[in-house]
Amino acid sequence: MAEWTVDILNQAVQKELLALPKDMQARFLRVAELLEAFGPHQVGMPHTGPLGDKL
Repeated sequence: MAEWTVDILNQAVQKELLALPKDMQARFLRVAELLEAFGPHQVGMPHTGPLGDKL
């Protein structure tokens, strides 16, 4: 099984995350934990979706 990690892109993103209400921070953390544990294919919608050629 592939190992997944969720990284915060930079300090500006971290600052935005910390500015979110506590309930939104908790939701973000929960989804990040799910992504790390199971990967985006198993977590699926509405948390993840196909990126296509966007990367």
